Amino acid sequence: MITLLCSVAFGMLSGMPNSTRMAGCSIDTHVVVCFGNSTTAPRKGLEMSYPERLAEHFREAATSAVVFNAGRGGNHTGRTVDNGFHKGPHASERFDQEVIARHPDWVIICFGINDAWQDQGKGTASRITSRDYRRNLLAFQSTIARQGGKTIFLGPNPLGDQYPTFRMKRLRRYHRVTRRVARSTGSFWINTFRLFGAYERTTGTKRDQLLLDGMHPNDTGHDIITQAIRRMINQPYQPDTP
Repeated sequence: MITLLCSVAFGMLSGMPNSTRMAGCSIDTHVVVCFGNSTTAPRKGLEMSYPERLAEHFREAATSAVVFNAGRGGNHTGRTVDNGFHKGPHASERFDQEVIARHPDWVIICFGINDAWQDQGKGTASRITSRDYRRNLLAFQSTIARQGGKTIFLGPNPLGDQYPTFRMKRLRRYHRVTRRVARSTGSFWINTFRLFGAYERTTGTKRDQLLLDGMHPNDTGHDIITQAIRRMINQPYQPDTP
């Protein structure tokens, strides 16, 4: 279920709002959709996910925006027919209704963990091939751009130490694909691996301290992600380095 998180006065996001607004939104109100899997969706044990934190930021800044949390647990970028391990609808099946129909000014896209996951273990196929993952991300971005919206690709977060190294190795491949798609399309890109790594170095702790269960960010992790998004939406595009 998609969740409306905020509808208040807005003035911080750069660029003009889309000329076509979703029903009930003022021409001066920016629409932000956070489109992802369970690392975006609300979760038990989590006080606020990054979409909720963004909404709180806009509210405290007395700005005019609506933020939608379009995160869904178990989702990959494809369709149920591509891999039905988790019940759909998956991202490509709900994109038009939950993203495009809202005529967003900004879309934050965060997928990858479920796409990369190898259900049969080490050395086996991922749920969605890296080629199809790239194709799906490109399709999302191009459709958003045709509507006049901007895309922020939020790279999948790293896994905790409880997972075997082959899972992180595969996930890194999809993380790189996300970066390449962002660069090739002139979109925004947030390197979550780097963000979490910087926290490790600064605090002297392991990245597991940013995760609820070795996979899903905890409140500290979501706060780090939120701060990066806030910085991104208020500065011109600058290519990220590896």
